[in-house]
Amino acid sequence: MSSHTDRHPHREILVALRGQGFYGFQGRLFPCPPGTVFLLDVFEPHDSHYSAYSPPAVHLWIRVIRDIFWVHFSALEGGRERNLLEGSLILNRPSSGLLLRNLWDRAKAEPAADPALVHAKLGAALLLLLAEIHDRLAYEGGVTAGKSTEEGVLRALMRHVADQGGAGMDVRYLARLAGYSEYYFMRLFKQHTGQTVHQYIDACRLRRARELMRSGVSLKETSARLGFAHASSFSRWWSSHRTNKEDYPS
Repeated sequence: MSSHTDRHPHREILVALRGQGFYGFQGRLFPCPPGTVFLLDVFEPHDSHYSAYSPPAVHLWIRVIRDIFWVHFSALEGGRERNLLEGSLILNRPSSGLLLRNLWDRAKAEPAADPALVHAKLGAALLLLLAEIHDRLAYEGGVTAGKSTEEGVLRALMRHVADQGGAGMDVRYLARLAGYSEYYFMRLFKQHTGQTVHQYIDACRLRRARELMRSGVSLKETSARLGFAHASSFSRWWSSHRTNKEDYPS
């Protein structure tokens, strides 16, 4: 866990469908038989991908970014993870998903609420969301490939990167969200936007850095907010990307 823990600025829901094994969450190891559900909140520590020793299993992942719910089915075999869908199933503002998100928010805001009642409400909302996912796959043709779908995926991801000011963003993370291989995602991004993923992330970081520093935020604090491990690393990056001397605070 010390070397394979992930934290990120979006929520995730893990539903175990097949197989056994364990899953690491908040520094603890939990059994993960079929029917197990994990609600992973923003920046909550959990396993990064899967161990090479993970037994065969199928897990449903639902990633929540703004009002969009990204659905993946991950098959685990021999320590490798394979996406069972062609890309991602994307639900835009699903009523069941928004209900689940709102109940989740309320549970965080009211920690003294009856746990049994909270679990019952969250479970009911999740069942509605799973039913909506099932209907989309079974009756509406599932994931539709094509230029419009790809553009929709990229637009949503670009908004996510811009919202975070590029902090914590890289190709591996974004490709995983989109449900594509890193190579295909990089090629797709360049094809649709005319720039590389790294160029776009840097542009978002640069814009957020200017906003923070012009509002009086210190270089050290700006560095931390943008996800740099050390202020010196940010200073080198900033020096190589700033366009004029006025970018530096007085």
